[in-house]
Amino acid sequence: LSVWMKRSKFNSRQMIVRADPDGSHFGTIQWDTDNVFRLWQAGSYGAIDVKTSAVYRDPSAWYHLMCVVDTPAATSSDRVKLYVNGELQTALGATTYPGQNTTTAFNYDHDTFGIFDTPGDVETFGGYASELYWIDGSALTPGFFGETNAQTNQWQPTNPTDIKQAVTFGTNGFYLPFSNDALAASFTDSSDRSVHTLTAVGGAELDTAIKKIGTASGLFDGTDDV
Repeated sequence: LSVWMKRSKFNSRQMIVRADPDGSHFGTIQWDTDNVFRLWQAGSYGAIDVKTSAVYRDPSAWYHLMCVVDTPAATSSDRVKLYVNGELQTALGATTYPGQNTTTAFNYDHDTFGIFDTPGDVETFGGYASELYWIDGSALTPGFFGETNAQTNQWQPTNPTDIKQAVTFGTNGFYLPFSNDALAASFTDSSDRSVHTLTAVGGAELDTAIKKIGTASGLFDGTDDV
């Protein structure tokens, strides 16, 4: 996963991606209640819990988030990597890594972006999202998706055309730019393969006033999202 996010809601668990292949196990990539970035999995595929020690609670900041899962890696700490603004997070608040070659809940069924909705427990993202890439079958590095601006020394997005030429999306991969040429009620895969279209539910729409790159960003009001 590679995505740019600007938060407007804090101090609560908020889903970025929630995957649930068959109801017996599921995985989440999320902002946690203490404003850390976290990957978590429970169920029959085994526990995974990796989260940052650093907290992210600046409502004016765009954060570039990357989560890389590579369970064939020989070193356990290489099987889940979290990056923020191009930097590998090595100071971690949890380090339960998957076993080598473990199957995970991801890349089967990406139920939702921005919401985890179960009876009595709704966990929604509030803020803006831009340039969401999901890559299936490749363990990439931040340099595919961002670069340091030579003048400002700030981490910034790479041109989407260059990214799409450099990466292989795999079977279940997709790209959601949240651009203003998308339909008002949906966000269409722009990986040039047309694999996925996400349908907006509740408070999710495009916003042309606040954007990280391109013409718009996805605005999620923190109630019922995609």
